[in-house]
Amino acid sequence: MKKIENTFAVTGFVGKDASIHEFTTSSVARFSLAISRTEKNGDETSRTSAFINIEAWRKNENTSSFERLTKGTMLTVEGYFKPEEWNSEDGVKHNRVVFVATKFYEPVEKEETPAPKPKEATPKAGGEGKEWDKWEDALSIIKNESKKLYMFLFCAKAYILGEEIEIILSNREAYERISTPEGKEYLKALFKKVSGEDYKIIVSESGNRLKRATEPSGASIADLAKKKDLLGEVMTVTEN
Repeated sequence: MKKIENTFAVTGFVGKDASIHEFTTSSVARFSLAISRTEKNGDETSRTSAFINIEAWRKNENTSSFERLTKGTMLTVEGYFKPEEWNSEDGVKHNRVVFVATKFYEPVEKEETPAPKPKEATPKAGGEGKEWDKWEDALSIIKNESKKLYMFLFCAKAYILGEEIEIILSNREAYERISTPEGKEYLKALFKKVSGEDYKIIVSESGNRLKRATEPSGASIADLAKKKDLLGEVMTVTEN
């Protein structure tokens, strides 16, 4: 008889503090997890993000692990898929699949053998550049300095255009925070540390490429990286 697999393992950020309900002998914590996937199609790389809803059950005397389920925490979650079905009052049959976590923990650092990096391409005509191959290295440093800051940037894209690097953000609040003069100075210093090159930084909002930043209000990225303060809502989570 063939073995039937029913497991998952995924790493992401907790969307908001878990909702915990206690019963007679056990408790359940329900929370959302922001996950992403990067796909490459030729020279183009795209990153797609979404939320999944997860529940974790524990005996009432073993619920201390629920303390980890707070907004912005980066976790690896392992578990299984639980199919459910029920009939509504009008007799209609419904079904769904629930992600059930058997364990969750801080992601383990993995030693990776760096792959040979391609030579940076010359910018194309018309202002279109090529994705910067050192962006993932820069994100790793940002993640170590501030996971909250990383939440603003992990879905961003970075393009190299000659002596300029353009950061494209899909979130309006992220754009307003990061496009400050202090923010661009922070990225400029970080990119020089990563690449050894002194690039000019351009911050753009998705759908409005190469938009030069004005003077937005709010805390600068440099302050956020130093203080590691909560950056506010990055994404809106809706749970059914």
